[in-house]
Amino acid sequence: MREVTFPADSSNLYRQERDHASSTVHSHRTEPVGANGMNARAQQEEIGQAQVAGRAENEAIQASADRLTLLGPIPFVCECAKRDCAEIVRLSFDEYEAIRQFPRRFFNVSGHETPSVEARAERILAVVGDLTVVEKIGVAGDLAADAHRPPA
Repeated sequence: MREVTFPADSSNLYRQERDHASSTVHSHRTEPVGANGMNARAQQEEIGQAQVAGRAENEAIQASADRLTLLGPIPFVCECAKRDCAEIVRLSFDEYEAIRQFPRRFFNVSGHETPSVEARAERILAVVGDLTVVEKIGVAGDLAADAHRPPA
């Protein structure tokens, strides 16, 4: 299990988000069926549902850390589409909220976003060290937006 810590100077994240905001995902895949035999829509739905489940886990972690008044970076779980991913990403409350405040945005350990990008379920907004911030698009984005619960 790998652990990633968000860089202390995350100001590049916001600059890179603007730089990547107009980027689009291009795929050379012409077949609408994914490698696992799912059609594109079903694959995007699966990706969206997996990441929404990961987000729910991290919201529980955030609530527990808040109740315990933990100081310093909090160990969150990578929000990639792989349901059994257990890699840890350490973020402060502010860093987590800066990503989470946008319902379609998630963080991944860099490299974990590739299957979702290839499935056209997300696009990369920023890469900061070993952390990649992505935005869900299409069906996966709609699932993420529908599942969004503002913090209490």
